[in-house]
Amino acid sequence: MSAEHAKKGRQLEQAVKFIQETILKSSPELKGTTFTIETNVRDRSSGVLHEIDVLVKTNQHTDYETAWIFECKNWADPVGKNEVIVLAEKVEALRANKGFLVAKAITSEAQAQLAQKKRLEFIRCSEDFLPPFTDMQAVHTAADLLPITLYFRYCNLASAINPPTLDIKNVNCRVFGQPINFLDYIKPHIDELVRGNLNKYRTKYNYSGAHWGRECVEMCFAEGEMFLNGLEVESIVIQLLFFVVTSRRKIISKFELEGRGRIYSFEPIEDFEDGKQLEIHIIQKI
Repeated sequence: MSAEHAKKGRQLEQAVKFIQETILKSSPELKGTTFTIETNVRDRSSGVLHEIDVLVKTNQHTDYETAWIFECKNWADPVGKNEVIVLAEKVEALRANKGFLVAKAITSEAQAQLAQKKRLEFIRCSEDFLPPFTDMQAVHTAADLLPITLYFRYCNLASAINPPTLDIKNVNCRVFGQPINFLDYIKPHIDELVRGNLNKYRTKYNYSGAHWGRECVEMCFAEGEMFLNGLEVESIVIQLLFFVVTSRRKIISKFELEGRGRIYSFEPIEDFEDGKQLEIHIIQKI
């Protein structure tokens, strides 16, 4: 199998996984049902190795456990009866309740073979459909903060300059007499400042590229509210500098599973926190 064929196969497997997951999570009649969905499963429970493209199990480890097998064939040509026979063997080996053959088309012999197996079903998939918008893209915006500047004003102290011994990572912080980690306390306020800035200047940030952002706010405290290393704090000024990176991603694959749903998968985006790629999928339930 070529690398391109393998890639197309994985794309369909992911499409089946995400659409099936959406169905299980959103269907009212399945509310409360626990489930697992795995791809590329290698099963030896029967003593023979079987490779399963997508395996769905519901109510696992109970008397009502069910298993569904999805065999995904992202082929240009119709799928033949041999693939139906192989799927039937997998259903028997895993004692699955249902087996689904997902393909663009099947031969008449494959259809006849399916008709002989009551636990098998054909799901037609397609890539030849128009998305809701002719040029649908995913817009991703991420803010990268520069070092944060904090200015403290203390009650009964004339100077607003930080004491040289103040270490905000290890400072003794009390709010209304209760000890609290200062960084945990200040982080939600910083996040809210960034969110407000992104919303306020969303038109500017809608353009692809890097954009500078700036915010400054003064937090004022009531008497007896905030103490740092035993000193009562009157106010804290937060100054933020950050740059906002906006990127647009196009659709790289899309599938429709007849009677079940559609999925649109976009070009991945780098995750700025750990270097991993962020995948974007939009699922439309039918």
